[in-house]
Parts: sequence; structure tokens; C-alpha cells
Amino acid sequence: FILAFLFTILGFTDVFGQVTDTYTTTGAGTWIAPCGVTSVTIEAWGAGGSGGGTTANTSLGGGGGAGGTYVRSIITVVPNTAYNLYVAPTTVGTNAAGAKGQGSWFINNTTLFAEGGNGGAAPNGALGAAGGAGSITSSIGTVRTAGADGANGTALIGGAGGDGSTGGGAGGALRNSGGGNGRNG
Repeated sequence: FILAFLFTILGFTDVFGQVTDTYTTTGAGTWIAPCGVTSVTIEAWGAGGSGGGTTANTSLGGGGGAGGTYVRSIITVVPNTAYNLYVAPTTVGTNAAGAKGQGSWFINNTTLFAEGGNGGAAPNGALGAAGGAGSITSSIGTVRTAGADGANGTALIGGAGGDGSTGGGAGGALRNSGGGNGRNG
């Protein structure tokens, strides 16, 4: 099982080397800038959206959730200072319209923010349902890349989840009921 999210901090310790810190445990955390480090490259991925689902056997074809967004920025830091971060957890599926994935951030959600993928639409039993759309509208970073859209469901099968962006995970498979979940990094 691949953890739902990857948060990477590349700290430049001197002219000849760099150190990479990777955070994969979901939830709030703290990173302390090492002595001599004054700028870091931060990469973050939002959580994928969940696929649309239902408890009715006659309502197949939920839309797949979109993959999570990728962001990257170079951020100035002060040595020996603690910085807050948040790693988005996996988005739990639903028996209705899919939920939007949570975002991941560094310092706060207005400094560097990778938004989660949108959830897929609930099955409607006849025409299928739209997959969630990948988006960067609320993401903050120098580089912002949306996760792949979730696939549309059909009258018979749920849509696959969208792949996470830029090194994120592969989307969930087509399903015989609700849509697949989008993936995170």
C-alpha cells in the first residue's frame, strides 16, 4: 500500500550538497530548518477525490474522483526555526457524490498549498455520472499542476479515478458499483 501523500523538502546545505526530507505520515507536522539552510524547495501533493457511490444495486456508474494537485516553490527559511506542515490523508469513499480531497500545505495554507482532487458525481442509474475534475484554482505555488480528471461512469460501470499529478499515484480502477477514487502523491 502506498501512503496517500508525499511531502518533500529539499534543503540546500551548501554549494556542493543537499538534503531531502520526505513526510508521508498524514496530518499536521513540524519541520525545523537545519543550521545554515536559508532556502528550501518544497513539493506537495493534495489528496485525490473519492468516486461517487451508492447503496442501490440499480444505480451503477458513479464518476471517478480526480487526482490530487502537485505544487512546488522555493521558500526562504530561517535556520533553527520550526515550520508547520500538513499532509493530506486519503479521501474516504461515500455512498453519494464523491468528496473533495483535502489539501496539503507548508507554513500555512496561504504560503504553499496543493489542493485535493474533486469528487466524482453520484450514480444516476441510467446515464452514468461525471468524473471529478482536476483543478489548480485554489493551489498556491510557483509550479502548479492539476491531477488527472476522474473518468465518467456509464450506466453499467463506475469511472476510474484520476492519476495524481507529477509523480502522484495511479488512479483507482473501473468499478462495478461506484466510481474509483483519485490518487495522491
